[in-house]
Amino acid sequence: MRILTTASRLDGIGGLERAQLEACRQLRARGHRIDLLYTEAGDLTPEWEEIVERRVQVRGYSLYRGAPLGSVQSVAGVVGAVRRLAPDVVYAHHHRDTPAPALAGRPLICHLHLQPPPSRSWQDHLALRRSRRLIAVSRFTAERWGESLGLPAERFAVVANGVDLSRFAPADARMRAEVRASFGLPGDRCLILFAGRVDPEKGVERALEAVSRLDPARFHLAIAGDANPGSFGGDRVKAQAYAGDLRARYTNGAVTWLGRMQDVSPVLAAADAVVLPSLVPDSLPLIVLEAMASGTPVLASAVGGIPEMLTGPLAANLIPGAEPGALAQRLREICDWRTSNPELGALGREHVERNYALDQFGERLDAAIEAAMRR
Repeated sequence: MRILTTASRLDGIGGLERAQLEACRQLRARGHRIDLLYTEAGDLTPEWEEIVERRVQVRGYSLYRGAPLGSVQSVAGVVGAVRRLAPDVVYAHHHRDTPAPALAGRPLICHLHLQPPPSRSWQDHLALRRSRRLIAVSRFTAERWGESLGLPAERFAVVANGVDLSRFAPADARMRAEVRASFGLPGDRCLILFAGRVDPEKGVERALEAVSRLDPARFHLAIAGDANPGSFGGDRVKAQAYAGDLRARYTNGAVTWLGRMQDVSPVLAAADAVVLPSLVPDSLPLIVLEAMASGTPVLASAVGGIPEMLTGPLAANLIPGAEPGALAQRLREICDWRTSNPELGALGREHVERNYALDQFGERLDAAIEAAMRR
């Protein structure tokens, strides 16, 4: 099958961009031919070039009142590109990338990673309703979009993301010590990692507040990520000001700011715990799966699709409301797990192996697309 996927900037901004790349890589491995529409090149461009046969740069996928002529030309360019490439199916990964492809007369499937926006665009709404199939990364996401679009559950397939178990794997004591030393992180404290966008929604401030309540002689927080202008209406100045304010307020020496990292896997394996105190419902954050695959316990908010990931004994690390006091208390309880409860790391790893391995993800995704095309 020839699959045309649509993307915006080819940058590893967050989990969605990496998940789309991996999804197409899995489909390519199963014999499908992948083409790509994109608006801007980015740091993921070399990886995309390895798996796509044809790629076409476009200007945009939607109409805008502020630029009616230019956006009409952009949409027309996308429609023309889709018709020239003549795919069997167009495979989008963001609702904003669907309006123009929906006009091209080819079957459309949208893989939904995010929650419905508060204010819905009529273009996105119509395009999604016209889709052959909607794939959601969690049951929670499917339910939210079903309510938003007024669509029944049978229009959705739930396919959870997968993790590369060879890339994200536990590390022994020597490797953990070497990684910590290479990043200037203390080797004699309980190392807590926050990996994600430095913005209010991801709860980085809750993580900082929780660690500020802990003994700095025993605990240390590392923050891997940077401010994302997209979380501040595209305003880079506001994004940097927010990050700068946090740095200024939390200066007790128990925090290391690592900045944005292309590969967070070494630090995930070197940490003693990963925290994700999200304030908004996360659909299925990859960092939770990647941390568990690395043999590192995850403490996360009990919101969105996260409770679908932390199940059974792992649910003990769900923090209602991302409350800093509760997060700090749970960190105190598990800080010495490597000696008091060494099975804890293996528990998460085995959970990912059983339910979120890449080959399982690829098979489920392939089956969902094939089923949609048979409708």
